[in-house]
Amino acid sequence: MRKNKKEFTHPFSWSGYVVRSILAKQEYCGDTVNFRTHKESYKDKSSVKNPQENWLIFNDTHEAIIDRETWELAKKLTKTPRRVDTTGVANPLTGLVYCADCGAKMYNHRFFRAYYADDK
Repeated sequence: MRKNKKEFTHPFSWSGYVVRSILAKQEYCGDTVNFRTHKESYKDKSSVKNPQENWLIFNDTHEAIIDRETWELAKKLTKTPRRVDTTGVANPLTGLVYCADCGAKMYNHRFFRAYYADDK
């Protein structure tokens, strides 16, 4: 139940956005992250984001919901771009396969060719 007191038909269905936001936060690994934001003045109501090098992170301060390996893997996978090609399907291996010779990322490019009745 939220503030507007509406009942949800499926309260336990998790959307991809919710799962991604949980996997993005380091607090779910058992860490405490302080000083993400600050205020310019005590009179100012708006907060300003601090750069990540100014954050204070205390590791393993509480019980973890997600193990560290899963969190690191999710962080790595969310940085990998998921490009949708012309067929309308994103390739799950995009950014994960590397060239054995030069070490560059390999991309799969497929295209959709519409066949018309006139083309024979």
